[in-house]
Amino acid sequence: NGDDPDRLAGSGECLKYNWDFRADHMGGTLWYHPHYHTETTKQASGGAFGLFIVEEVEGFTHDAGVLAWLKNELYLVAVKVGDIKLGNAKELDEIDMVQGEWYRLRVAFVDPNGHRSDVQIGDVGSGCEIHAVAHDGVWRNQVPAAQSKNVYSLTGSSRLDLAIRCSTAGRVPVSLGTVGVDMKQIAAFVVAAGTTTAATPFVNGGQWTPPRPIYLQDLSSETPTGFYDVSMNGRAVNGVSWNNHVPLHTVEYNSIQEWTLKTSRGHPFHMHIYRVQVISGCVEHELGEWYDTISSMGECVVRFPAVNFGGRVVFHCHVLPHEDNGAMAWLNVVNSPAGDEEHVEPYQCRENFDGSFLPEGAASAAQGRGSIHASIAALALASGVVVGALV
Repeated sequence: NGDDPDRLAGSGECLKYNWDFRADHMGGTLWYHPHYHTETTKQASGGAFGLFIVEEVEGFTHDAGVLAWLKNELYLVAVKVGDIKLGNAKELDEIDMVQGEWYRLRVAFVDPNGHRSDVQIGDVGSGCEIHAVAHDGVWRNQVPAAQSKNVYSLTGSSRLDLAIRCSTAGRVPVSLGTVGVDMKQIAAFVVAAGTTTAATPFVNGGQWTPPRPIYLQDLSSETPTGFYDVSMNGRAVNGVSWNNHVPLHTVEYNSIQEWTLKTSRGHPFHMHIYRVQVISGCVEHELGEWYDTISSMGECVVRFPAVNFGGRVVFHCHVLPHEDNGAMAWLNVVNSPAGDEEHVEPYQCRENFDGSFLPEGAASAAQGRGSIHASIAALALASGVVVGALV
């Protein structure tokens, strides 16, 4: 692993990250960003982030229509940094769509200040059907969502996969902000006549249940073996500021944890490694669904299984200035049969930065049936550090 926000790569140094994906790892829309403590806000605000896509494994579905739909991918990275709002790094991006064709739209919202914003696609008269299919890189329990919606509220680190079809030719605006307050158009779907395919997010015209790996099985009727409350403010978690050497909490490997999040609306809760399932409360999230960032009014009860990984698991407020000020902690998962994380030190990889990001031979990726192994080396720029966190 390397879940160490105090580790950095200096100018001319590299850090090598290895991700080993389980054969049953759920495909989904992830993103990466810098995570060096005290510098995260500055680096993410400067644009050091991007999408990280894990494709569905072979055999995820055998429905021909769904398989065709999965290949019809569109992307929208909505960004808000201060008063600046962008769509796919542009003031106004244009995304082509064939009239009447179903697409899988992968959406990521990035706001270093972490708070919720609305993504609005057209209006009720735009002729578009839009259904949620996945949250934070995890497929919904039932796909697609029964209700078509054109406005979705997202935290500043959310990902949302949508099934979308627009039946009317023309331009469909995509706006970002708070509905009725400060919406700004950041993109437009340009819908034109063309050849449609058999792509559809439905199976026999209805919902279907995606296969789930063991670590994302329903926990709502399980008996938790550990309980914990989390309260955050702008500088601390449970009254304790970031300490790289002492865990805030310790749990047993293979335990089922139930945590109560008490301040997530103003201080969005984000945990590395583990997704959490919404059990109760969490009025701005769907009960029973899985997320990696929670931001909701009132208390929110979530559960997760401490499996597949041992050692340090970082959790923090996803208002990045708060994280930089100390609202971050780590969970120690003990007695894992796989052992704790591997700590890898930076190494000298180039004396002079010549414009290319990765040193030759430092990045490799191999994909086999049902598994992916990726190795990525991050070269630090002279003006700062680039240390990735996959979320």
